[in-house]
Amino acid sequence: MTVRQISGDFVCVIFQPDAAQGRHRLGSKSAGDAPALHRKCHIVESGEAAEKLGDLKSALNDYDRAIEIYQKVMTKLPKDAALWFDLGQCHHRRKDFNESARCFQKALELDPENRDYLKRYGLTLAWIGQTEQGLVYLTRAQGAALAHVNIAGLMLTRGRHDLAMHHVQLALRENQQLPAALDLLARLEGGPTGAPQ
Repeated sequence: MTVRQISGDFVCVIFQPDAAQGRHRLGSKSAGDAPALHRKCHIVESGEAAEKLGDLKSALNDYDRAIEIYQKVMTKLPKDAALWFDLGQCHHRRKDFNESARCFQKALELDPENRDYLKRYGLTLAWIGQTEQGLVYLTRAQGAALAHVNIAGLMLTRGRHDLAMHHVQLALRENQQLPAALDLLARLEGGPTGAPQ
């Protein structure tokens, strides 16, 4: 655990995945102990520290608290694209897709070439029914063929077999040998069931 002293106050945060155990750790404490540890910590006016605490709350599925923390930090750091993206992720996990899209859009305004932001914004737009606009962002992030594959997977998840097939065909027009498109085509030809990769 990293403990930083800032203006006489202590901040206890640094969240690390424990890949060997397949779980998350907060220093030497397990993620289950993190709420008790958090109660012992004093949140100070440190953007980095609060952002890490927001990450921790999000990882613990406490999205309401994570959103509250991110919003507080953003009053001090309103032009931090990563914070906007993380806030969007929390809204997305809460299934508040319109707010998620708004946050991803703000992240992109601040960092317009970030491919992760482009992809997430494009997928979110497509999920809320703005497929063509989402496709524009996905294409910027990963090219037309993969953009169509992602839209096809999303449409398959939503039960729109016809639109999934349409986008797979468009992907294959762009790249006839694209493995992801060929795999999805095989799944689609097997019937309307399945989920995107």
